Amino acid sequence: EIDARIYDRWGHLVYQLVSSTGNIAWDGKNDKGVEVAAGQYFYIIKATGKDGQSYDTKGSVTLLR
Repeated sequence: EIDARIYDRWGHLVYQLVSSTGNIAWDGKNDKGVEVAAGQYFYIIKATGKDGQSYDTKGSVTLLR
């Protein structure tokens, strides 16, 4: 299971995705389907593997339009 969250530079949650298949992607839109502005965004991904091991990662991504 994967829980991925995308935040803007002010720390507001822009997008959240929970998946049990392990396949995730972000298309540059918010939870309402509206394209967000170009800029830097931050992500936090928490996952649990099939082996029960927990994974936590965070970082940034720059969205260009």
